[in-house]
Amino acid sequence: DWPLYFTSIILKGVNSVGSPLKCFCGRTYRGLTITQHDLALYKVNSLIIQKTFSSSSKLRSMAEAFAQQPEFGRMPALFIFIMDVTNTLCIDLAGISEYPNEEEVLILPLSIFMVTKIDQTKPNGYIEIELKAFTSEELLESTISQMFSMTTPINLIESTANYLDH
Repeated sequence: DWPLYFTSIILKGVNSVGSPLKCFCGRTYRGLTITQHDLALYKVNSLIIQKTFSSSSKLRSMAEAFAQQPEFGRMPALFIFIMDVTNTLCIDLAGISEYPNEEEVLILPLSIFMVTKIDQTKPNGYIEIELKAFTSEELLESTISQMFSMTTPINLIESTANYLDH
């Protein structure tokens, strides 16, 4: 549970008057290499809950540099995070970073994203996975509507209830 502990400390800092930490609204990129198994975990319209701290950049080129030269059995992937509302779990670190040219945005644990697009046809060979920030209010609204659907897997309802309880 240490990620939750550090997340709460960071959020207190963000909410402090005069803090250099600011929530981020916009588009960020994260480049890495993934396996076919990793890719299979992502489905359009599915929800992803971050369990760890993840670094991303406002600069696409910076993220692409981290995905270059994958090892055998791995593919270059570019994750595109869209925060079209101020997301309190995405922190703009550019103003306080030792490497401000990286334009870093930190994505905190418990951030929720919906997979909106997966594109495996890019000429540069990258797999692009687009994720849109999903607020806890949207999660609750989505869960309530799905609870009344006959096709909702019970584990989705249980996992949402567990998330909202904490």
